[in-house]
Amino acid sequence: MKREFVKYSSILLLMAGLLTFAGCCKADGDENGGEQPNVNLNEFQPLIYTVPYFVAPDSAEDVRVVVNVEGYGIEEGEVLYAHTGVLTTDSTDNGDWKYVKHDWGVNEVDCCLTHEGGTIYSLVIKGGPRAFYNVGTEDVLTAMTFVFRNANATKVVKAYGGIADFVLPLYAADATAAQILAPSAGSMVYVGEPCQFLVVAQNIPEGYQIYSVEYNFAEEDQEPTFAHIASLNNGVNKFEYTFDAPKNLSICCGGEASQYFALCRSGITVIERPDSENQ
Repeated sequence: MKREFVKYSSILLLMAGLLTFAGCCKADGDENGGEQPNVNLNEFQPLIYTVPYFVAPDSAEDVRVVVNVEGYGIEEGEVLYAHTGVLTTDSTDNGDWKYVKHDWGVNEVDCCLTHEGGTIYSLVIKGGPRAFYNVGTEDVLTAMTFVFRNANATKVVKAYGGIADFVLPLYAADATAAQILAPSAGSMVYVGEPCQFLVVAQNIPEGYQIYSVEYNFAEEDQEPTFAHIASLNNGVNKFEYTFDAPKNLSICCGGEASQYFALCRSGITVIERPDSENQ
């Protein structure tokens, strides 16, 4: 059963320019930007991901950033641009962007997205992060950052329903890493209906798991409640899980419950389907 996700408009407490030039963007699907994913990612409605999934800071290969703009008021085929930069070890937080490509509202070809069809757009990071952002070897790259917008910046695509920058971590080729691509962070899912998961991993040891973690903020010093969702393997992990009650959760990857934040986490909210949708 295909899972419907609703974009959430606030960050869950569970989780730690003006002119458009005709022809500035590539035609639909002209640029493949590297190897395609081996699952239908759109079936799982991830909000944003990269091809390849794991990008090394010093990779010289093209990287394709794919974003799903469904729910942001973007008309199909509308010209979009990326406002983008990087984080380095000198960044103080996720808002401390370095090597920003262009000022906000400036429309340049290298940051113009390709419309792939429907609500899917992509941007190719030519020559890898260091070359695309013109970062010298003295800086250590940790992530790429993005906000997407239309030509006059009246429509903006951001994370968590529109209130935070997209931050895409960079990973060393030998790093133990995982990414929860779906459900997207900040999503709402329905009680008693299969929730589709898509998790990718590299270099993880045997025995790593995906957990849900529930907190009760009304009770001081209460320990979080853990529930096993699925075992985690290297490569693509695709599965369904049904939640049995409304709750706020972190979805986490790690070796055991005591190390549940070892790799990644993503906050979701489980709710009852409104009666109006059941009629």
